[in-house]
Amino acid sequence: MMAGLVSGCVDEADPARADTCGAAALAGFVGGPASALEGQTGTHPLRVIGPDTMVAMDAVPERVNAHTDAEGIVLRIVCG
Repeated sequence: MMAGLVSGCVDEADPARADTCGAAALAGFVGGPASALEGQTGTHPLRVIGPDTMVAMDAVPERVNAHTDAEGIVLRIVCG
């Protein structure tokens, strides 16, 4: 039963997915505070996701997802 649930998941870090939100241009923010991203994503909405953040599993290709550690340091930036 669990295997069926896992196989239906989409890995937002999949390199085959297009950079629809400009994440590649924001790579310089990795390792810095997530607060530095505010106002830097242009027209793309920003969602900061910490280790304990609950998020909806909706995929919004234009949205910038910044994954952070517990201190708010950006670990990775992906679209979705």
